[in-house]
Amino acid sequence: MPQPVLTHIAFNCPDIDSMVEFYRDLAGLEIVLDRRDGDLRVVWLGLERDAAPFLLVLLQRPGNQPVSPHAMEHLGFECQSRAEVDEIVARARKRGAPLVEGPDELPPPVGYFAIVADPNGNRVEFSCPDSV
Repeated sequence: MPQPVLTHIAFNCPDIDSMVEFYRDLAGLEIVLDRRDGDLRVVWLGLERDAAPFLLVLLQRPGNQPVSPHAMEHLGFECQSRAEVDEIVARARKRGAPLVEGPDELPPPVGYFAIVADPNGNRVEFSCPDSV
């Protein structure tokens, strides 16, 4: 049986340009497509390198608790070193992006990480895991 392949995540963005600059600056994403469909502007961002893995992380809440403001839903980007995580945090602070958590160290598979909020309030994790 064929298996579907997860290819993208889409966000509604009141200020699309600030979102583009955030992900360019902190995650190294580049514009792949920038088009208009009537009044709708659509921007695709991607990596130049093709080999980056894409992971879907599923979280189960005890007793099906409702989602709270401290929910763990996030985008995760793997970095090559702790120094890279720290450098991204410094750039995020310079941009005024809120630091949600970290930098901190957790046991494998998480490792060294920080979570910042993008201009839409989405949580974005940058980590240097011991293993994936």
